[in-house]
Amino acid sequence: MICFVYKQSGRRLYSGRYQLDSSAPLVRVPLRTTDKQVAQQRLNQIVLDADRERSGLAVPKPMREAAQKSITDHAGEYCDDLAAMGRSPEYVYTVQKRLERICRESGWHRCADVTPDSFVAWRKRQSKSPKTLNEYQATLDAFFNWMKRQGRYLCNPLEVVGKVEERGKATFQRRAFTVGEMQRLLTVSGERMPVYLLAVNTGLRRAELTALRKADVYLNGDDPYLLARASTTKNHKDAVQWLNEEVVEALRSLVAAGSPEESLFLCVPSMAQFRADLEASGISYEDSTGRRVDFHALRYTLATNLTLTGAAPRTAQEVMRHSEISLTMKTYTDKQMLPTHDATQNLPRFLTPEKWTQIRTLKTGADGLDVSRAVTDEDGDEANETPDTIGDCQRVTADVGIRRKKKVVPRLGLEPRTNRLRVCCSTIELPRLPKGMAFIPTSHPLVNTSFGCAACSCELPSNIRADSLR
Repeated sequence: MICFVYKQSGRRLYSGRYQLDSSAPLVRVPLRTTDKQVAQQRLNQIVLDADRERSGLAVPKPMREAAQKSITDHAGEYCDDLAAMGRSPEYVYTVQKRLERICRESGWHRCADVTPDSFVAWRKRQSKSPKTLNEYQATLDAFFNWMKRQGRYLCNPLEVVGKVEERGKATFQRRAFTVGEMQRLLTVSGERMPVYLLAVNTGLRRAELTALRKADVYLNGDDPYLLARASTTKNHKDAVQWLNEEVVEALRSLVAAGSPEESLFLCVPSMAQFRADLEASGISYEDSTGRRVDFHALRYTLATNLTLTGAAPRTAQEVMRHSEISLTMKTYTDKQMLPTHDATQNLPRFLTPEKWTQIRTLKTGADGLDVSRAVTDEDGDEANETPDTIGDCQRVTADVGIRRKKKVVPRLGLEPRTNRLRVCCSTIELPRLPKGMAFIPTSHPLVNTSFGCAACSCELPSNIRADSLR
């Protein structure tokens, strides 16, 4: 171990250097005294504390110093660090106000005052919604985790505290607008109509709509879109939002006027103005079940309409710019607008299967799947499937509708004509006869007059030469 005090040339105050072992670095510390004995005592105490901290027998010096500061001072430094990391001013302001309020109402002055019991006692006295209480707890968790990373506190004292159950205890719920309600709202909103129309078709939040510039909207291409810049979005990522024809026509006049760097909307409607538009359109802000339609409900309407129009869940998640599919499918989709009634009415009927209204492409029999029913011809016989030769390909077609009549000469024993052969019997190809000529049974040197040709029972016409059969 190395441990000694010294005085630099031209300096009045002593300094010290120490090294706990050969693997540890050589540390220089100011002792701030002109007395050598006092300087040596201070250095010995510093070395002793460092050795205890290294062995785990003492609390590190940063933690001892942090324990002497007020918790509000730590909260201020935490908020400064958040601002330096690029968090939005609104978020930093909210975090600071939450920390100041809970410390004031709980009587916390230093970090040692924060205990699970004191936080639970504060939470019991609150009339806030479960969601808000969990947000306060999340803010405290983030603050103490930062303290731990900075080496100011050993652990998060609230990590053992569970969160409040939010399901079924929400103070209010949002709902989506119906198509008729949106049409009435857009009709009475006047100059605010483009804002509402863009919000319900893209899902942009109020702050994101306010930050839009005219240069962010591209309407002249084949696929018009707008670009929400990463500096303005909630997840700090660029987002491309495609625009339909209605939105393009509503924004064209706004984009054409003024400088491209100007804001797209002069003013996004306040909540008071939005409620006034709701009242003018005959839409209740809160229905009989306590569900509300505020400005953020326009985003709920987009997610619900994506589901109703058959968009794939992954596609809907991308349009909504959600990190998890559960947000799109559960939180932002209005379940009361889903066609659950129609889905249940289309289920199969088990007690009365003949009344099943679903289209049946196959008939189920006792032995499995039966083929389709045969079609009968004019005589009442089944019209069997017949080969139909077209070119070099053959396909089997059923005689349905207009049926082909077979050209059969039963008395002469001749087979019907096919598309590929000319006129033939079962074994011999015969030349094609001129139109109007008929087959007349006659005698032939090579033909048995009783049985026709030597290979089959048909009789040949008299104008066929014997050498043509060779």
